Amino acid sequence: MHKRKWARVLAALLPLSLCCTLMLNLAASGNADASNPPADLPYDISGNVEGSPVVERGYTTLLAENNHFMYDNPNRGLRGFIIFTDFPNLTKEKIQEQFDEAVNERFDTSKVPCTTYVVYLYIGEYLQGRTSDPADNPAALTLDDDFFEKAQYILDLFRKNHIQVLLRFAYWNIHHYHTRFPTTDEICTHIDQIGKNGIVERNKDIIQALQAGFIGQYGEWNSDSPRADRSAVVNAIIEKMLPEGMSLQLRNPGYRSFISAENLKKVTLSYNDDCFFGIQDTSNLGNGDYSVGVADTWEYQKQTGYNAPNDAELYVSYWFWANDLYPDGYACVLGAAEHHLTTLSAENGYVDSGETGTNQFLTNSNAMNRWKQQPVTEKWLKVNGMTYAPNWLKDKDGNTVERSAFDYMRDYLGYRLSATQLSVKELEKGKLSLTLSLQNYGMAAAFNMISRLVILDENGQEIASAEAGDPSTWYATDPSDYNNREQLTHRIMATLDTPSAAGEYRIALQLRSNGGGTARLDNNIDYDNGYNILHSFAVQ
Repeated sequence: MHKRKWARVLAALLPLSLCCTLMLNLAASGNADASNPPADLPYDISGNVEGSPVVERGYTTLLAENNHFMYDNPNRGLRGFIIFTDFPNLTKEKIQEQFDEAVNERFDTSKVPCTTYVVYLYIGEYLQGRTSDPADNPAALTLDDDFFEKAQYILDLFRKNHIQVLLRFAYWNIHHYHTRFPTTDEICTHIDQIGKNGIVERNKDIIQALQAGFIGQYGEWNSDSPRADRSAVVNAIIEKMLPEGMSLQLRNPGYRSFISAENLKKVTLSYNDDCFFGIQDTSNLGNGDYSVGVADTWEYQKQTGYNAPNDAELYVSYWFWANDLYPDGYACVLGAAEHHLTTLSAENGYVDSGETGTNQFLTNSNAMNRWKQQPVTEKWLKVNGMTYAPNWLKDKDGNTVERSAFDYMRDYLGYRLSATQLSVKELEKGKLSLTLSLQNYGMAAAFNMISRLVILDENGQEIASAEAGDPSTWYATDPSDYNNREQLTHRIMATLDTPSAAGEYRIALQLRSNGGGTARLDNNIDYDNGYNILHSFAVQ
């Protein structure tokens, strides 16, 4: 995380008439509306009477050169993946080695800031027999204590590093094949064992979503023979494995037809498009029926997929090279926004293309690097109704800087939250009423995160705090109507005790992932030890 030293600021209180006007304009609820902060609100000025925290103030967003401060924000963005296979022979030393290579070397070397990973747990060794004939394999082998101990060790490594996980169980891939596909009964037996063990429930703090998995190569719900019963598998996942409140991620919105009416009422679905081409002619591309303009899949997700973390990935680089056909950067940006993407694979069509001897990616030879050659301007953003932070295109002198489709995808996947206005008043002696207005410029809300307003002492210790607002409802625009692109403002409130001891204090917002990571606001303010410092004051 990027830490900046706190500068203590004391200044004069705004005129009382202006304060009263602004306070009257503040909503009393945490719901979204389309209003904007008052145009005459002075920005980056602490209106403060010495010894009093009462204030009305506003904030500016980060300039272009400071955009990298946002790269470590959790639960969003370009994401990695890691595969674990051959559990009977897998050691903790090998797990650590694979983790270090994937997290600390492969994606770090490529300068891809990944705070979310798809984690594949392959369980093909827990099948017996070489055919799908019941006489040859009467039952699935037990996922034993050794398997669950190693799986827990894997998840603990991600927790220790504050990395969120999209979790998938599968049986085989092109590099790791265990002689045959599982039967439906074998899959359901393993689902039951996983559910009884409780490993998903125990680790729900770091699991962004549970991917349906299990069926077909890579757990991608295709290529299996004999064909597994999709309905039996997905309903077993919901009933036996899925913790309450956790999203189940399907490959395609059309697959919700396999879920029973009863289970549909109690599950929140999200989606993982594994053949992403965005909004371009996909008659010969993409996911077949999961293509632009198809009402039951693409349009369904566009209108209803805002309430859970969605993911996508491109084809692998060698497919693009072999076919001399690439996804357009503009098309992918527009498609990612319509599908409310929280994450996009940095492996497929980017990191998987390899590196030169100087550890710099080949300039134009893969899909995503081509996006870097496609400029994104303010005009293009406005014409296409795309949200963006006011200073994302500006330098410190007010000049416009160059941005690309790759830059926009990297920076606006998931959430990008900015404070616009803070109001603090004293309701009664010893009680402070805080109202913070926020805007989200990202493609999705902030999922699996907690928002807290706090007061810190001069040593950075919390002396008062309260949960405030639900980040999973902080949408950029109207979630019920994607075509309404008017920017929303969200207001959160808390009542905290006024510090009684003399000293210097700070009011802060902490945005914390359930897995422990913290997020920085897109604001020109101090960010100290995971706290966004909104205001400083002194008590005499």
